[in-house]
Amino acid sequence: MTVKILTCAKIIYPPVCGITMVEHIIQHIHCRMCGKAAPPDNEYCSDKCKDEHKAFLKKKRTQYIILFGFAFGMMLLSLILFWRT
Repeated sequence: MTVKILTCAKIIYPPVCGITMVEHIIQHIHCRMCGKAAPPDNEYCSDKCKDEHKAFLKKKRTQYIILFGFAFGMMLLSLILFWRT
């Protein structure tokens, strides 16, 4: 996955009472697990988020294996029942 990083962004808010506010946002990316700002050289904001994301991916992979196994079993069962009749 390629991540594009901006060096610095400038947000200009609409004038309130004649004063224009400008905010500079430092270089960052967002954590893949919780969405908080993280340093540009890391994909996660902390080791906790990294471990949680790995556990989440492992759980998802297991769910997909079970789903495809069930679908394959149902197709096999339907073929066996179809050819028996």
